[in-house]
Amino acid sequence: IACQTGECTKHFLDKSKYVVGLDLQFSFLFEAKNKDETELRFVNARAEGLPFQDGVFDYCIMIDMLECVSDQTKCIDEAHRVLKPGGNLIVSIPQRGLFYFFNPDNFKYYLPFIYRKIYYILRRKKPSKSIRFSKENDYHSQYNFKDISSLLNYKFEICRVYQGGLIIYPIAIWLNYFANVFHF
Repeated sequence: IACQTGECTKHFLDKSKYVVGLDLQFSFLFEAKNKDETELRFVNARAEGLPFQDGVFDYCIMIDMLECVSDQTKCIDEAHRVLKPGGNLIVSIPQRGLFYFFNPDNFKYYLPFIYRKIYYILRRKKPSKSIRFSKENDYHSQYNFKDISSLLNYKFEICRVYQGGLIIYPIAIWLNYFANVFHF
């Protein structure tokens, strides 16, 4: 789910007979179909409404996408619905750790004054008036263990948890932003 341009999707062909990549953006799927020589299937759909029958997949993989959907509970419910009994859900999500406020994706909500200054430095213009400084506008959720346990709502057993990044992840993202702007 949220395969984007299919870079990771094609790697699952070595381990599976049937692989489907799903994304909401046509431009990603168009690029994925154009560069793929295999028989991968790409589908345009929302994660909150998967166009598949019940119990057809062994695995459902959500890498860095759950934090972006509007209805996370519906997304998890849909993944549960399309998985076979005993199927596996693999999820990668941002951790709500000590430095969560420093996450570049949410910086504008926690520190809007500083965000506006950095935006101006990077883009050489002020943020547009359409940018609202509220969590309803492109907010990327972050989770602690209790949050994700609650979201999974006893539909899935949590088998493994890996935590990492702490301050390194946000710093790496910020460095990438600056590098892209200043062409380092």
